[in-house]
Amino acid sequence: MTTPTRSLLLVTLILTAAACGPRRPTVVRVIDGRAQESRFVSPSAYLHYLRGRIALNRGRLTEAEVQFEQALVFDPASPHLLTQLAAIKARTGELPQALKLVNRALDERDAFPEAMRLRARIRWRMKRPSAAEQDLRRCVRLNPTYPGCYLTHVALLERLARLGEARALLRQLVRQLPTYREGHRRLGKVCMALMSYRCADRAFSRALKKRWNLITARRLARVLVALGEPDRANKTLRGNPATPGKPGRKRRPLDTAAVRALERDGNHQEAIAAARKLVLKHTRHPDAHLLLGQLLSEHDEDAASLAEEHLVRASQLDPGRADTLAALGWLRRRQGKLARSRDLLAMASRLAPRDARILGRLAEVNVALGRSARAIELLKLAIPLSDDTELTARLRARLAQLERSRVVTK
Repeated sequence: MTTPTRSLLLVTLILTAAACGPRRPTVVRVIDGRAQESRFVSPSAYLHYLRGRIALNRGRLTEAEVQFEQALVFDPASPHLLTQLAAIKARTGELPQALKLVNRALDERDAFPEAMRLRARIRWRMKRPSAAEQDLRRCVRLNPTYPGCYLTHVALLERLARLGEARALLRQLVRQLPTYREGHRRLGKVCMALMSYRCADRAFSRALKKRWNLITARRLARVLVALGEPDRANKTLRGNPATPGKPGRKRRPLDTAAVRALERDGNHQEAIAAARKLVLKHTRHPDAHLLLGQLLSEHDEDAASLAEEHLVRASQLDPGRADTLAALGWLRRRQGKLARSRDLLAMASRLAPRDARILGRLAEVNVALGRSARAIELLKLAIPLSDDTELTARLRARLAQLERSRVVTK
């Protein structure tokens, strides 16, 4: 036997021994747009997987479930198939079965990010937020360059109203993936909800540099107007005509007339009770949280922290609204934080320059800060803009009072 023949035989024996070892053969496939290394599966399993995906895309959950179960017959230890089936079980409300399947997936591959994200969502629905958060922290630690772990964790923190932690996590994400546009966009939204408008400016600007988008441009323009930079706002909205983006979906305004009628009639506790019912019915509608926050702030001195909670939630659900900023600014005045109150009301007045009520409240804060001259200027601007007879009368009376006090002081 010649030397080349002996060498070829030796290599063949080594490869055969490796194939017979404990490691199963693997294959790299593109799944959901990402290259993943997974165990080799039979063509039959892959066929059922594709049929399941097609059924899932068409909304046929029962058919998709059957197909994924058939795929698992041919490949019973596939973490991806187990996770897909678990996701369907979770959608149909079979949470214990879904949890068992996703646990099996993690037994096969303990760092599989989609399984960890799904288990966190299942545990959240099972009223186990601490366990859900533990899963997501582990997901980020084991997959530091996979954005899905960060974004799911951020969504959980937002639901828990821990926006400061959400911002820190998103900053970690954009440091890991500086070109990831969605990370910058989400950071901008969280910064807006925290009323940290310089942070929002930087984040949205970076997102737009990656790819221009009309919704993001509108948010950045709102931030810039609040910061007193209308020229930059106009330039931002002109944007890039080559990629106009999609128009944003408008949320239907909430009917709050009945609650406001109770407030006008002096039935403040009844109005607060009705607003609480609206919040329970429309938990993710900013108008409901804004209404309850305003009523608590105005008519319940002992509920300042609860009022703040609902106003911050309203800002989180629809960042950068003038009425939300104004309500938070007025609450800060009641809390004695006059400088922050002035800043928030000033931003609100830039976003809604023709709102007489906001201008009037900004004037009051300036009076409290000892800036009566500025308060008089603001009242003179507000009076012609008011279309409410009662409000106009109050503004005129306050203006006359301030002007008389200036004359006496002189």
